[in-house]
Amino acid sequence: MLQNNAIRVAVVGMGNCGSSLTQLIHGALSTSANDRYGGVFWANGRPHSNEDFRIVAAFDVDREKVGQDLGDAVEASTNCTPVVWRVPHTGVTVQKGPRLDGIDGPLAESVIEAEVPDADVHQVLADTSADIVVNMLPTGAREATEFYADAALQVGCGFVNCIPIPLATNAGWAARFQEAGVPLFGDDVKSQMGTTTVHQTLVDLIQRKGGQITRTYQMNIGGNADFRNMTDAARRAYKNVTKTSAVQSHVEGLDIPDIGPNGFVEPLGDNKRAHVMIGAELALGMQVEINLNLTVTDSPNAAGVILPAVLECARARRRGDAGVLPEVSDNFFKMPVAPVQKPHPLHAE
Repeated sequence: MLQNNAIRVAVVGMGNCGSSLTQLIHGALSTSANDRYGGVFWANGRPHSNEDFRIVAAFDVDREKVGQDLGDAVEASTNCTPVVWRVPHTGVTVQKGPRLDGIDGPLAESVIEAEVPDADVHQVLADTSADIVVNMLPTGAREATEFYADAALQVGCGFVNCIPIPLATNAGWAARFQEAGVPLFGDDVKSQMGTTTVHQTLVDLIQRKGGQITRTYQMNIGGNADFRNMTDAARRAYKNVTKTSAVQSHVEGLDIPDIGPNGFVEPLGDNKRAHVMIGAELALGMQVEINLNLTVTDSPNAAGVILPAVLECARARRRGDAGVLPEVSDNFFKMPVAPVQKPHPLHAE
């Protein structure tokens, strides 16, 4: 347990995932449900309480959240994830980060930027003694992600990259974090019981039983801001890379088609619906086909993995580990760090 030395977390992006993560820390982990691990994927097999984590800073650009206490920002009208735990007044005010490319594209139509000066992010991280910066910006926000990664480097914070912008899988960024002596975790969080996890598990099972995967695909639709954001092809491309690479790294002898978001359906809200098809050949040429439908609430599904990733990143920082740690990456993130079996230009720069 870490209760006497709580991990000090800076949250970048108070959207649906930020809301779920905040609820998990301030609500769910403080209940008796934590006796059953709180429903969280603790990689070390031990439950933790909300006293192990403290959100000390939060950044966003949305006028519905900037200037609000963290507890109020959780319930902002521009979020659609369920409010399961009402977060009390925290004393932490959401500050405005630089817009950069954070809400370019489709989100510019639904998110109105706060008309206040940008906070000095470097100074805030230093003043709050943040241990870990958690990046939950919209998919495709490359410039903004790199800004916060650079700020974390300068202040000496570990960085958990929950979105598919290439940092841990980019040699240049990995080297910078190694040289700075702080850990970098990423890229693109693999949800607790998400489509990627289920897809990987099924293909692993078939191959362990001696089968050969002959065809497979995956489809995903949802109604939250992330799916709206990825109606833009350029932003969707980042997710295509990480999801495809995650499954490809588990499939032998077959190039699989690109996997990614397939549509924004607003009435679904924070619910994601997915379909996985796997065809395989077994003994004597016997054919088997698995068709699986999955429905999940997207943001809590991610938060249940983001939180233990933060824990492991903080432990790595306190041990003095630096740079990317491939041995822990596959537990938490979609994009394989080493080896990347299906390189892509977006992740090879």
